[in-house]
Amino acid sequence: MDPHAVLAILRHYFAEEVKASWAYVLAAILALAGGAWLWSNHSAFRHALWPLAAVAVIQLGVGGAILARSPARVAALEQSLNQDPAGLRDAESLRMARVLDAFRFYKLFEIALILTAIGLALFLAQNTIARGVALGLLLQAGFM
Repeated sequence: MDPHAVLAILRHYFAEEVKASWAYVLAAILALAGGAWLWSNHSAFRHALWPLAAVAVIQLGVGGAILARSPARVAALEQSLNQDPAGLRDAESLRMARVLDAFRFYKLFEIALILTAIGLALFLAQNTIARGVALGLLLQAGFM
């Protein structure tokens, strides 16, 4: 494959990864703000703050890490493409296989969180803590 085409694909991929990271950071900020608002207004769903905040910390960590490392990662990949195109292809193929495997796990985990939220809402509907946690889990897992 043409090195210029590969470079264009890499740049596009990382540009999209950066966009997704900004979405994670924004979602985290909105989750924290929404949870704080529910808590401060003594809403019946104020306990949504806990899962909203817990997942927001993860979103900030993942999004922030990707934003911080992406420029250096792109530069390193460009250099590797110039020096060892076959090695880059092999290394990136392995990395992407690991990424796709991780996404399969994340999807199952998010489905489990949604099912947990539904279970809390159905079976502990009268418990204000469970109701709030269910809302927070549903919002965050649904977004993710």
